[in-house]
Amino acid sequence: MMGKNESPPPSGCSIMLHIMDIKEARGTLRIAVFDSKEHFLNTDSAVYLQVLEVKDTLQQKLHIPGLPAGEYAVAIYHDTNNNGKLNTNWLGVPTEPYAFSNDAGKKWRKPSFEDAKIFVKEPETVVKLQLRSWKEY
Repeated sequence: MMGKNESPPPSGCSIMLHIMDIKEARGTLRIAVFDSKEHFLNTDSAVYLQVLEVKDTLQQKLHIPGLPAGEYAVAIYHDTNNNGKLNTNWLGVPTEPYAFSNDAGKKWRKPSFEDAKIFVKEPETVVKLQLRSWKEY
């Protein structure tokens, strides 16, 4: 039984994203959260999608509430020209900054869900994402 001044426990978990190293004050940040390796990097199957306008180069924070406890992976890219896709060169190498949870992402291959997997079980799990260009990895 709860006391008079106690609030009920949260009905779910949340992720608090801290997005760092934004280099240009233009375009949008495109954020996706996935809950399985089968869905990872398929935005049609993401459990959460968000597009944030980039107005400055300060650290951005985004709160994602209402998630059941479990395993997730976060992928983000800075769509500097706001064309709705991660631009690549003729070799398929990204030309716009990107980041994954768990600082996953190696230079010569896409990360797997296992590489980027985080465990969300607290009322709020903080995830720091450092945007980098391909040549910075």
